[in-house]
Amino acid sequence: MTYAQVEREAVAFAEALAGLGVQPGDRLAVDLPNWPEWVVTLLAAAYRSVVLVPLDPSLTAHELKYQLRHAAVRAAVVAETYEGSDFVELYDEMLPDLPELRALILVGGTDRWLDNRVYRYADLVSKRPATPGAIVPGDPATQPLAILYTPGTMGKPKGVVLSHENVTMTARASGQALGHTGQDRVLGAVPVFTIFGMHVVAVTITAGATLVLQERFDAAGALELIRRERVTVLHGVPTMFELLMRDPSFEESKPTTCRSGLVAGSPVSPDLARRIRQWCDVQIAYGLTETGPTVTVTRFEDSPERRTHTVGRPIAGVTVKVVDLKSGDLHGPEAVGELAVKGPNVMLGYYRMPGETSRSLTAEGFLMTGDELQDFSREAVADHKTPDLVRFFDTFPLTGSGKVKRRELAQVVGLELSATT
Repeated sequence: MTYAQVEREAVAFAEALAGLGVQPGDRLAVDLPNWPEWVVTLLAAAYRSVVLVPLDPSLTAHELKYQLRHAAVRAAVVAETYEGSDFVELYDEMLPDLPELRALILVGGTDRWLDNRVYRYADLVSKRPATPGAIVPGDPATQPLAILYTPGTMGKPKGVVLSHENVTMTARASGQALGHTGQDRVLGAVPVFTIFGMHVVAVTITAGATLVLQERFDAAGALELIRRERVTVLHGVPTMFELLMRDPSFEESKPTTCRSGLVAGSPVSPDLARRIRQWCDVQIAYGLTETGPTVTVTRFEDSPERRTHTVGRPIAGVTVKVVDLKSGDLHGPEAVGELAVKGPNVMLGYYRMPGETSRSLTAEGFLMTGDELQDFSREAVADHKTPDLVRFFDTFPLTGSGKVKRRELAQVVGLELSATT
């Protein structure tokens, strides 16, 4: 598809959403794998100032229902079937419990009977409006673009609200760090329902480059796409790069077109960075869903030591400090504590969770990332033992013999969370 074709389809879909009663500010779920329709849905939502809610197609029915209800989703774009699952049947069973969900839009050929709340995506985008609809105005710094759910404390997912500016400014910053141009061909293999996958889409579009989507990552298939489509920019988490280099076909025919990309999502060892850069001169980035996602990234002009042993420098307009865990004071380089981030990349907040929002965002506008202790834990214990919640107490509840009352401690934290979320 050309950019012109994507734009026509996105405008047509945006107008169709308006016809279905989806208004600016309403939530639009997209429950698709890495398909072109996902990209079109993102752009259509942006046109209408509708808030996109990307969903993981592998969610259980319980997880899916929670996110749809919590976000009060008005319409959902869904695969008819995917990997053996019948999504029409799945959603049909949930519709009675989702009164806010007024429209289900199916992607994929179907000849089954549809009720009055179910529509075909192909039918909606085929109805070209007589004149292109105007982009709904809004302040990009405060207008929500997406709500992305991340694993939350006590098993409750948190909906991270990102503005248009959060997503676009980080996309431009990453593009600049990569020297991105419209001549690049980008492999989109990171799942698009994650912030990293959404970032890959945004970075590619911002650069006017070509996006080569892989429905679901597998190393052999990715290598075939890289060779066939002559991919020049490759993004992924460290494990994806490891799997690519371990595939039997990698040594037989190493990719020769990949010039750069982003490796992020988990720590990158110096050894892994060196091995990847023998065939793809990647940049290392650090970020969170709450920061849209980029906080820091390495640059080509950095020293080899900095490019290999750090996650680079903050992107333009972003301040990174360290908070002393005891005093709460903000410090500069070389300090030890919790990372705090401030800038136009920081989220608007957690959707319908004012307690968690106020806990994470300081009065000065810094986002408390929760890293340091978590990083230390990852190096010291198994991954499944790394805490996703850190709380500090002056004293612990103790038994008469001096042992910690673990159950009572858990209840204290649970009550604290339920009272503030």
